[in-house]
Amino acid sequence: MKLTDLICKRAKPGMKGATSKTPGAPCAARYFDGGGLYLNVSVSGHKTWRQQYRIDGIKRVITHGAYGAHLPLTPTEARELQHSTKRLLNLSEARELRESTKRLLAAGHDPVQRRRAAKKDTTQQRANTLCLFATEHHRRIKGGFRNSKHAAQWLSTLEPVFAVLGERPLSSITQGDVLDVITPIMREHPETGKRTLQRLRAVFDAALLRELVTRNPAAVLNKAPELKALHVKAVHLRALDYRRVPDLVVALNQSERVGGVTRSCLLFALLTAARSGEARGCTWSELDVDKATWIVPAERMKGDEQHWVWLSEQALAALRFVRPLSGGVGLVFPSPNDPREQLSDMTLTAALRRVPTGAKRADGEAEMFGDLTTVHGLCRSSFSTWANEAAGFKSNVIEAALAHKEADRVKAAYDRSSFEEERSRLLNAWGQYCSGVPLASH
Repeated sequence: MKLTDLICKRAKPGMKGATSKTPGAPCAARYFDGGGLYLNVSVSGHKTWRQQYRIDGIKRVITHGAYGAHLPLTPTEARELQHSTKRLLNLSEARELRESTKRLLAAGHDPVQRRRAAKKDTTQQRANTLCLFATEHHRRIKGGFRNSKHAAQWLSTLEPVFAVLGERPLSSITQGDVLDVITPIMREHPETGKRTLQRLRAVFDAALLRELVTRNPAAVLNKAPELKALHVKAVHLRALDYRRVPDLVVALNQSERVGGVTRSCLLFALLTAARSGEARGCTWSELDVDKATWIVPAERMKGDEQHWVWLSEQALAALRFVRPLSGGVGLVFPSPNDPREQLSDMTLTAALRRVPTGAKRADGEAEMFGDLTTVHGLCRSSFSTWANEAAGFKSNVIEAALAHKEADRVKAAYDRSSFEEERSRLLNAWGQYCSGVPLASH
């Protein structure tokens, strides 16, 4: 007798007969509908649609899904059996799947094998989505980053792309797709957009090597008229006019709103023309106070090359101030909260925002040096402008002092050895200038 909705609804587990070792105990029950389809009711009462069939003389069973009310199954779903065994199916939907199974058998296909193949394809597709592949690519290359911060930034830059294309298979993403998602990023943040495109290009290059795609949809987008029209320019951080640097040094030394370690770190970075991270991460083992030198190891440098810095008397004074705090061991400028941790980048930025220039802003509030410059702009750009325009040092000496990487390795090695005296004079002159001493001829 064929099933009805009422029978399915009331179906219960069976009971073991008198011949069983445990007569009267519950057991699974089967309610057949014909054509191999039956409703299986487990001991716990869970109801599942199953269908038994034979292929090549072998008896097999395929599970279609759980019994229950559900939205109507589409013809495509029924035909291709693209459904989960957890899906709720009513009687009529289960019968549609039974007929789909019979059609597959008539065509010489094994429904169970067909489902396994479809599941494998789906799993493979998911593994090759942009988000998952890019994350895996990042895992493979992150050992080559300078530090964990840059490694994290590399992946986070791609998050706006993942929000739109992350779940798409790599092979389905077109140049138009990439252009549509990159253009608004480039328009709002040109430099970020440029980096995002570069990293997306690297992801697809890796996919090409693994033959997961046949072309790189991000390869030539820098030539797209939409992006060329945006005219991506280099973003220059705000820098203080070098003529006001001595005033900042005086104001910083007089400020009661900036802690001693923070003040010394900011002055040390300024007097050595160092990047913020290089100064904040400085350790006593990198310093030779007697020889007035600071050797920054390659792993802490942006260019991945060891950098020598000749220390002025003013830079040495900043070191003498903080030495008693650590006894000359560990970090030179430790965090006041944890001596094992270095100062945060925002600590130096906050210091600039607490030191007044003596002028008023347009809104009537006191102007702070943080309104005029960033830490990087102050320590690097202000120094560079002074050295080129006011001090008149040779450009290659200035570039060496700034640790700007020279493409020609032979020339770089020569510059490093031949500019020792010039670089020492340059940073000594800069130290004197920052402390208010008139610039002498060099």
